[in-house]
Amino acid sequence: MTSTQGLTPRQSEIITMIVAGQDNKAIARSCSLSSNSVKAHIRAAYRTMGVCSRTQAVLWGVDHGLRSSSQPRFTVFRDDEAPATSEGMGGGGSAGGGGG
Repeated sequence: MTSTQGLTPRQSEIITMIVAGQDNKAIARSCSLSSNSVKAHIRAAYRTMGVCSRTQAVLWGVDHGLRSSSQPRFTVFRDDEAPATSEGMGGGGSAGGGGG
């Protein structure tokens, strides 16, 4: 792991599990915590990271190296960084059959 920017070891562990796609129940079982404790750790981590959603937490975690070594690496594109595509998007067809 690279920089965890002020997260506690437990918060880092939980955010790593969120990045891996685990839900709160699975995290609670893995860490031997109650679901309320998991939620409290998540709220505290969100404050430290400056995020307000699970999706933002995942992006933050990926940016800061919070992923297990067994997780595949992937590229996260933000709206302003998305690669341009020239075909296969949009098009003119009608979704509903129709006519009459």
